[in-house]
Amino acid sequence: STNGSALKVTRLANLQAVMGLEQLASLDEQNRRRRENAHALTEALFSLNQLQLPKALAHTNPIYLYYRLLVQNREQFRRKLLRLGIDTKQDDMTNCGGIATPVAASLTRTSVEIPNDPSLSQKELQEIVAGVRRVLEEERSR
Repeated sequence: STNGSALKVTRLANLQAVMGLEQLASLDEQNRRRRENAHALTEALFSLNQLQLPKALAHTNPIYLYYRLLVQNREQFRRKLLRLGIDTKQDDMTNCGGIATPVAASLTRTSVEIPNDPSLSQKELQEIVAGVRRVLEEERSR
């Protein structure tokens, strides 16, 4: 029990457990692909000053389940990428169990998750990078 509330334990149905075990077998490969994708995205987007890219802490090996960018105008950025066929996710970093988190709250306005699924092909990653570059170039030329 943390913060006085009882921890709720749930059981998986047999089918859910079997599916989970099947997925567990490919977890290392999926994590490797996510890392490769994140490395490719970072290399391709590194020179863009309008973005803040994710940075790994020293002595860590993150899997980049989400590839978060920090941008100036999140909603406009997301809309423009969606028009190019690139779906993004609005990142909400404020769910911290009722604890005041001013830094996380400020990131809510600027944080965007771009696709980093292990199933993405190199061509799809290149299309994502091209879309991000195009949106930022449009904003810069205004």
